[in-house]
Amino acid sequence: MNIKIITNDPFPVGMANTNRIMSYAKGFTENNCNVSVICMKPTENAKVVFNTASSGMLDGVYFEYAAGKTIISNSYISRQLDNIRGVIKTCVDIIKQKKSAKKDAIIYYTTSTPVALLIFVITRFKRIIFLKEESEFPFVYTGNMSLIKKWMYNNLHYSIFDGLLLMTKKLIKYFKEERELKAPYLHVPMTVDFERFVKLNNKKSDEQYIAYCGSLNNKKDGVDVLIDAFSILAHEYPNISLYLVGDFASKAEQELYLNKVTQNQLTKRVIFKGRLGREAIPELLSNASILVLPRPASMQAEGGFPTKLGEYLSTSNPVIVTKVGEIAEYLKNDVNVFMAEPGDIASLVAAIRKILENYSRALEIGAKGQHVVLEHFNYKIQTKNIIDFIENLKMVHRPLKTSNMHNFNYQ
Repeated sequence: MNIKIITNDPFPVGMANTNRIMSYAKGFTENNCNVSVICMKPTENAKVVFNTASSGMLDGVYFEYAAGKTIISNSYISRQLDNIRGVIKTCVDIIKQKKSAKKDAIIYYTTSTPVALLIFVITRFKRIIFLKEESEFPFVYTGNMSLIKKWMYNNLHYSIFDGLLLMTKKLIKYFKEERELKAPYLHVPMTVDFERFVKLNNKKSDEQYIAYCGSLNNKKDGVDVLIDAFSILAHEYPNISLYLVGDFASKAEQELYLNKVTQNQLTKRVIFKGRLGREAIPELLSNASILVLPRPASMQAEGGFPTKLGEYLSTSNPVIVTKVGEIAEYLKNDVNVFMAEPGDIASLVAAIRKILENYSRALEIGAKGQHVVLEHFNYKIQTKNIIDFIENLKMVHRPLKTSNMHNFNYQ
């Protein structure tokens, strides 16, 4: 099977979306598929470049920046030309592909409706299955859209796909009941390339630190609550530090975090590591004493499922997570994870203290957390399910007639 994944996210180095795409791509490859990842536009800030190659291979996955470059231009006109060039090349490549290399399916992993419509037309004539991957409620993407783009996204976007790949049961319910979409869907829980972390289970550092990895953001991940909790515990446990890995979500949040750290005299104990490369993340997480995801309760948390949680659990280290979304459907407090109440500093302090007071037991719980990843979030199993889903769609697919396809739903 030949599969193309189209995205506007950076590749192969990036954050949650990139890691999700990489786990898909690697899983397809290991299930004997030919897979390519196409980034339609440049993604890298010239000041900090993580992806330098405009094309290449990684773990058997071919990737390409369709605009021929990875770095975003400083010129507005050049940026627009790069974006147009990337879309045109992506579409032309699909049209001109040889019969032997014809794609069986395209997975669309971005939010542009005009581009999706263009690719939709091509897939009708080329007899290619067109799928949409979704891991968030649509309102997460439409907040900054113009009125026209928002209308297109809400009224056209999801109706043109042959099938949806949905991360959570809440998303399935939303698209079936509120959006009343008839397209078939597949429940694809969070996936993680656990092998990047399992092989590093033997710690290479004696340093003690609590780690968080992701966007340094209050609304989505509650980083302010984590800093406040560490401030309470810092004097009680003078040998442990807090590592915060990732970019600041905003200038205001950066100032908030730095002020909290300065006021609590913790400038040498709270380390802002910035964004790290793909190879550095596994080692940093694997060497941590505790991994924390203090996500607050929100509509976004209800619909999504944090990819970083899968990476945390893969290390077999003690993990603290808040009770939001569908996390409790896979994990149990004091069995395979430690749970805190969302937005509750005292609850997070209690969870960290519980781990540090009986660390040997915490390690046993961390090991059980790793088993959850292997059972439920195994990228090999989930991508095999996607392949089966595509095969079923191909059996009933008629390029200009898809009205009966909603009978093929998988969970």
